[in-house]
Amino acid sequence: MIEIKTYAPIFIPTLCRYEHFKRCVDSLASCTHAVNTDLIIALDYPLNESHWEGYNKIKEYLPTITGFKNVEIIERTKNWGIPKNILDGRRMTFEKYDRIIITEDDNEFSPNFLDYINKGLEKFKDDESIFAICGSSSILYKQDRALFASSFLYTATFSASGYGILRSMHEKYYFSFLNEEHHRNLLSSFRNSFKILKYLSMYISGLLSMLGKKVVYGDWSIAPSLIVKDMRCIKPVLSMVKNHGYDGSGVHCGVIDKDVIDSFEIDSASEFHFGLAPNKKDDKIALKIQKKYFKFYPLYSIWIFVRYLIYRVTKKVVFIKLPVNLMRYKKDN
Repeated sequence: MIEIKTYAPIFIPTLCRYEHFKRCVDSLASCTHAVNTDLIIALDYPLNESHWEGYNKIKEYLPTITGFKNVEIIERTKNWGIPKNILDGRRMTFEKYDRIIITEDDNEFSPNFLDYINKGLEKFKDDESIFAICGSSSILYKQDRALFASSFLYTATFSASGYGILRSMHEKYYFSFLNEEHHRNLLSSFRNSFKILKYLSMYISGLLSMLGKKVVYGDWSIAPSLIVKDMRCIKPVLSMVKNHGYDGSGVHCGVIDKDVIDSFEIDSASEFHFGLAPNKKDDKIALKIQKKYFKFYPLYSIWIFVRYLIYRVTKKVVFIKLPVNLMRYKKDN
């Protein structure tokens, strides 16, 4: 049995997505251990006229939030933008705590989410190979979950949709992973590139796209870095997160039909038990399942490899849309 000695605070950046934000907070307030958990909210200031309605609703809702040990509001008086608002809120949180739970405002959580994250942070706090404890899973359907004896996975895939991380790991790796020069270094090594390509080829595509567009995304930066360093995240076999940002309101999310989002099954238990350690092959099985439901065609991997070779020869990133849909979410029938 894992004893939770320290409860990590929850940090949520937000601006104007009132319905999403309220659903997120209400689900967290219903979690086991919410009464022992501090909630920190970084409310950015509107930039566009379209932000004001949702922003004002959130401001009215904030004083009514209950169910947590303490609620702290960081209220901006001018627009900081998403990256700056998030990073400054994390900095302020880490000044008082040695761990944190981070989520966007569009996630809905299972009742055992906080139990799982806090137990995970405690269980793996001395393991330098574990980067974070993530709440979401790509194992969506019951017939696939039956393949795993354990309740959790060691995986190099990372999801920002609700995760816990120790301050020591954040300070040591986070900013070194999320920068353009690091992406170039990964791709400049054939050894590292093929290691990433072998694990999941779409991470090479992600690195190339970030360099070409001159942007940095957390999920796409962290996963290939973990692969190269032989580090892992912890993920549950049964997801504890339902991401509503795929309705088109998310800045970096795609769009998935609402009925598909609603069909996602998340854990309904109030507690989480880590139990048996995962089999070494479980991560490979999980990746195969992920490819199957995202209709990951072999041609896609070939195109990524060609794209990578073009980059190595020319130092330029090519963007060519192929005539077939190579990777698209497939709903279980």
